[in-house]
Amino acid sequence: MVPRFWADTPYGDTDLEGHKARMEPLVYFVSPELHEDIRVLLQAGRPLPPPEECRTYFRRGINAWVLQTYRRLAHAGYAVELVQQLQPGKINFTHYDFLPKLGPALDGFIVAARADRAPVGLCDFQVVQSPANAKGRASAFIAHWPVTDMQPRDPARGNDLTTAAYLGRPVNLSREFLSDNFTQRMKDIGIDWRVEPNEERWNDYRAADAVLAVRDIPKLFLKTKPTSKLVNAWLGGCVPLMGPEPAYRHVGDEGRDYFEVATPDDALRVLRELKADPARLAAVRQAGAEKAARHTVEARCAEWWALFEGPISEEFDRWQKRYASQSGRLGRRRAFQRRRHKVLHRWFWTRSHLADRKKRLRPDGR
Repeated sequence: MVPRFWADTPYGDTDLEGHKARMEPLVYFVSPELHEDIRVLLQAGRPLPPPEECRTYFRRGINAWVLQTYRRLAHAGYAVELVQQLQPGKINFTHYDFLPKLGPALDGFIVAARADRAPVGLCDFQVVQSPANAKGRASAFIAHWPVTDMQPRDPARGNDLTTAAYLGRPVNLSREFLSDNFTQRMKDIGIDWRVEPNEERWNDYRAADAVLAVRDIPKLFLKTKPTSKLVNAWLGGCVPLMGPEPAYRHVGDEGRDYFEVATPDDALRVLRELKADPARLAAVRQAGAEKAARHTVEARCAEWWALFEGPISEEFDRWQKRYASQSGRLGRRRAFQRRRHKVLHRWFWTRSHLADRKKRLRPDGR
């Protein structure tokens, strides 16, 4: 097994560059499309800025998976490298959207982040962000990274419950929660309801007491969504009210550290009950704080590396024995995988669109 660390000091220290030159990475992070700033540093052999200074580069989902995971693991000292091309005979981690851009050979071991896409047909190991999609030996669930540069709830707010917020794209919030009627009903029970669409402020939980996030999308698509809104609410010190999603149910304890709600009536009922019971409100906050401790950047780095050193390396060893010296056999496998990938893509989006049409034809829109 390749050594776990480049060195015992954080990536970027002067000592570390010498270690890096003498060691081979365990994992190559493949990103054919890098921001010009990152590409210039990479080509010059210079280290990237610390993760907290890379927030701008992590925004797109593709970069959140590939670039952010690389940068955080490298900063923690793990044996990883960022490249723009697939590395033959090595473990290569990339994103679903990059698969068509990796070239025709595909003679490396491919670990693909599915994100919220269709099942991945063109890979040797699949990493998913929802446990509902972790099936078989060659797939694994891992929670997404917490929001970068978190600004948690102001402790001076105490046990208040006077503000609820949604931090994200309005298109990802059920339309019922965007109505003037819901805003007024929240005001009637003493809660200021805020929707924050500005991505620059999605890390700002300082003035929020509760976080509300409910999607209105087909179940097939819902099963691909991550734990992020729930985990970020815990890390932000807020009471989470989340929609009925598999990922939330997997990491959360409903009624103890978060509440599952599907409609405005559900949300208003929970909030009224919490306002009437300060002791329970405080207990929910405390339970959330305990869960938050399991979802720090440090904890997530350890989870990622355990995945790379464990199940992924084991699958890589099997792949090497079967394909490393048999290019013809690997070529046939890749040809089959390309066809399967297209079929899965078509099946997933056809099913999702049909489900969406059926939902919109129902009188209640559900």
